Amino acid sequence: MRLVPYRVGIVLVTGVLALGGLITGAGPQGQPDLRRFDPIAVGAAEAELWRAYYDHRYATLAMRLVLFNRTQYGFSLADSLRSGLSAMRAAQRFQISQSRDEAMAALPALIDHFAVIRQATHARFDPVEAARLELDWWQARRENVGVAGYASLIAAATAYVYEIAPGSLAAYARLRAEAMDLRDTRADRIREDDWQTIADRLMRAYQALHAATALPSMRLSGDQR
Repeated sequence: MRLVPYRVGIVLVTGVLALGGLITGAGPQGQPDLRRFDPIAVGAAEAELWRAYYDHRYATLAMRLVLFNRTQYGFSLADSLRSGLSAMRAAQRFQISQSRDEAMAALPALIDHFAVIRQATHARFDPVEAARLELDWWQARRENVGVAGYASLIAAATAYVYEIAPGSLAAYARLRAEAMDLRDTRADRIREDDWQTIADRLMRAYQALHAATALPSMRLSGDQR
């Protein structure tokens, strides 16, 4: 499967955003913040991201990722483009891989994606470790470890970025993994009502994430990370 050239992706996505009037507007005001998002909107958006990914609509995937960063987390247009396009390329490279070794081709783009997030939000996490944890659960999901097996990895990856205890994200990770499992189980037989169920579970997952990350007591100190 042919990869979308990076510069072509930038031109295409920027053009669409410009036509939509999103270069100067859209997105929360102030400092970008991963904790400030609408969980219902994020859950619905992630379901659409999955649909674009499985349909191999990479330009659509990139555009939605850029809009996601811009409207939900308040990233600048430049950061939204770099993060969104890097995330799209990581997904694309992972999708065509056939083994854990081949999946490592997605790591550089994932690192770039997390580097943008760290810089934009002034977070403390290591982008290389964040990318490694993310890719770990992507691959584990392929290896038939079961919902519980990769739900724990989702919790670990997300908790690392948010700098909170993984145990506080058990509900979020379980719901998100269940949504993924439904998509995988239905595969080519997936129907519109299945996608609605997936979206509903993702909305509930992000409501759980929003609640967990809003609790100051759940944040880890530097020596607990």
